[in-house]
Amino acid sequence: MATRIDPLLDFYGPSVVAIRKPRIHSLEIARRVDDAIKSIRIEAKRRSAEVHVVSAETVKDFFTQSGLTSKDKIASALAERFEEIAWKLPKRRKVYQSERHNMLIFDALAIGVAFFASKRGIKKFGED
Repeated sequence: MATRIDPLLDFYGPSVVAIRKPRIHSLEIARRVDDAIKSIRIEAKRRSAEVHVVSAETVKDFFTQSGLTSKDKIASALAERFEEIAWKLPKRRKVYQSERHNMLIFDALAIGVAFFASKRGIKKFGED
């Protein structure tokens, strides 16, 4: 994990790293996720960056409060708010299509927005 996270931390130099902890239904996967988070914490600490773990439920609840109940709706709202990445918004997918890789950008942004909003006491997306 360190070989993957090191270049990102070096390049971007964040002061805060927010990680979404996924819903896990297997002990083996839970151990792997915990090990990955531990590695990220170690590497971030070496660079004086804080690490915060945000649950998937926290992210979902934050956007649901604003009526954004699907990944597509959340991504569209984020693209409207952050116009500089609007061009990266993938077309809405059909049920039988796999998720487009650009959706990862919006997933990451959703985690960051939900985390920083919770720190500022903001309950709904769009409240500033």
